[in-house]
Amino acid sequence: MTDYLGCLTSGFQKPDVYCKALQLLIEEHAPLVKEMNEFYYTASLLAYDPSREDKLELLQKLYKQIELFSFRLEHHSKKEEKYLFKNISSYIGGEGGPVLVMEEEHLVVKDNLTQFLRKFPTICCENKDDIRDLTHHISIVFHTLTDHFLKEEEILFPLAESLLTNEEKESLLLTYEEMKAG
Repeated sequence: MTDYLGCLTSGFQKPDVYCKALQLLIEEHAPLVKEMNEFYYTASLLAYDPSREDKLELLQKLYKQIELFSFRLEHHSKKEEKYLFKNISSYIGGEGGPVLVMEEEHLVVKDNLTQFLRKFPTICCENKDDIRDLTHHISIVFHTLTDHFLKEEEILFPLAESLLTNEEKESLLLTYEEMKAG
């Protein structure tokens, strides 16, 4: 059996060790995925049985989960969009390829989180279609981000590790540390 080399196997291999800036982004995925699993479970309970007696409590719980998750995800996404994506694009361009895919997925996620948060105050808790519409947005967020994180870890981060100079990697780390402190 051969070793798995990741999605790009034509002379491109995932590194054994990432620079600190990329490692920071990778480490942020685990707590985000944990939150995703939690809100997806809550949304699934509502989607499969929108008439359940505890629907109001579950809807309120889901809203709080999404509100907190949106804040944390925005902080993570900002690091990628404003800094990492721009650095990678300087080497491979931003009109196509992995950076464009990542940016489009960020937009899908942001749009669905926004739609959920915008619609939530106006839904009728007795209307099954309203509840299912809300949970549909959450399903899109969950599935898009699940695929997105895999693509980052299998393609984008290895690509960044191989393309970026040591100076660029150090600059990313300093920027990320400043963002954390600020």
